[in-house]
Amino acid sequence: MKAYRLSPDEIYHLKKIERYGGTYSFQRWPEIYWGNPPKELQFSDVPINSYDTDMLGGYHSGKNAEGHIELYQERITACADEIAIDLGLDFETTYADLCYIVLMHEMGHWFTHWCHKDAFQHRRNGYLLQPTEVKETLAQLTVMWSFSRLSNAKVKRRKKIFFHLAEQQSQPYQHVLKFESFYTKRGTVLRRFNDLLDEKDWGIEYLLDGRKHSDIVKDNNL
Repeated sequence: MKAYRLSPDEIYHLKKIERYGGTYSFQRWPEIYWGNPPKELQFSDVPINSYDTDMLGGYHSGKNAEGHIELYQERITACADEIAIDLGLDFETTYADLCYIVLMHEMGHWFTHWCHKDAFQHRRNGYLLQPTEVKETLAQLTVMWSFSRLSNAKVKRRKKIFFHLAEQQSQPYQHVLKFESFYTKRGTVLRRFNDLLDEKDWGIEYLLDGRKHSDIVKDNNL
């Protein structure tokens, strides 16, 4: 596979999420490549949503192994062409912005799977047990967190593309649209996510409102 070369702009934004959270740490960035979708995605009989971020790139890991990131250039090209038409943007800019969005999304998977400081083996395994909507929401939020405290024309354009993408995506990716009040509250979400990794079964609702399932059941029985 051909190595993906980070741009100065991507490096700048990666540094904004370098200190991902108080219980997250790493010594080096993951390996990043231009790649091709796994065969099960290329030749599946099940219809796929070409807007889903993990159809445009992937974080590939094993149970006890750090993953690497791949961006699927042909699929990004095709998706960028559709988005450029939809939003009236030029293709080259849209393509670069979509590469950025896919990269930050997959970085979110890497952070939330591999970069735990506390109880790291337990939490890495806990990540693999989380429902798809939890893992995808954290990855989607990572894209938003990479824009933290920035409001220039480039960031506004990338947000426009990100939300256009999210609105077309499958349900697990769309949950991020419910988290508008958390786009600048990384610490709160990550603390709740660590709770999920430790308890496993509270789900996306806990990530959103901080209420355990058992508490909700009690309230409903009052």
